[in-house]
Amino acid sequence: RYHQYKAPPGSFHPPMFVVSLRVGAREFFGDGPTAQAARHDAASKALNNLKTLPLPEDVQHCELAMHDSGISCGIELDPNAELKSPISLIHEIALKRNLPVIFEVISEKGPPHMRTFITKCSVGDKVTTGEGNGKK
Repeated sequence: RYHQYKAPPGSFHPPMFVVSLRVGAREFFGDGPTAQAARHDAASKALNNLKTLPLPEDVQHCELAMHDSGISCGIELDPNAELKSPISLIHEIALKRNLPVIFEVISEKGPPHMRTFITKCSVGDKVTTGEGNGKK
């Protein structure tokens, strides 16, 4: 969600954008002089917070098995993964496994200037949905 702070008449403040980002039950707020800067601020706050959380049980077992046996359990060990977008990572992993990747916009809501899109992503037999203010 985007919100733009507007200064009261007669005072000058540079425009400020505020973004809220929801990841599961957590919500993170970012601000910046542009919408993109606010998105980046919210995303970096979310990443910093989520990195400190413990791994789920199944991922911990997979890491132990990988350490002992050298098998990757399907988790990619790309050192540049943090620098890549999630869409790039999906396409790379699917290409290695020869799986089709299909993105489909399943719903749009909101006024034309602030549309919210719900997109479905299918990779092989796995299907998930995501929500955002752009089709990408």
